Amino acid sequence: MLAVQDWNWRDECATEAQDPRSRHARLTQAELAERWRLSCRTLEKWRQTRRGPSHLKLGGRVIYRLEDVEAYEAAQLRGAR
Repeated sequence: MLAVQDWNWRDECATEAQDPRSRHARLTQAELAERWRLSCRTLEKWRQTRRGPSHLKLGGRVIYRLEDVEAYEAAQLRGAR
């Protein structure tokens, strides 16, 4: 009898979520606040005033796509004078 490989979709999803280069990488508000060393409240204010990176609202949760965060960071880069 052949052994069936034990495949678990949860393991695959967890691996993909942990890979920051994944095209599906997402950050929560708390994760982004930690990345930028800001308070969650600052990010909330920015969303209300349409500042900061684009975000998704999924079932009441705020999610930031890593690609949007990185694009925003790149746009904020200023050269030394």
